[in-house]
Amino acid sequence: GPMHPAGLSQGFRLLAGSDGATFSHLTFDEVDLAIMNGAAVDDVTVTHCRFNNAIQAVSNWRGGGWEISHNTITDLR
Repeated sequence: GPMHPAGLSQGFRLLAGSDGATFSHLTFDEVDLAIMNGAAVDDVTVTHCRFNNAIQAVSNWRGGGWEISHNTITDLR
C-alpha cells in the first residue's frame, strides 16, 4: 500500500466511500500499519487475518460498527 506520511508502510488505508469493506484470510508480514482508516469509515469486517511484526494491526479512528474477530497478531512492535 501507500506510505504513511510518517514514513511507515501501510497495507490498506480506507478512505471515504470504503464503508462495508471486508478483509478476510489475509497475511500481513512486517507491514507497519496493516489496516487503518483515513476517514470515518463504518461497518468494516476484519476476520481470520494474520498480522506479523506490525506496529498497528487494525486501527479505527472515528468509524463505527467494525467487526474485528478471529485474527492472529504476532510480535506487535
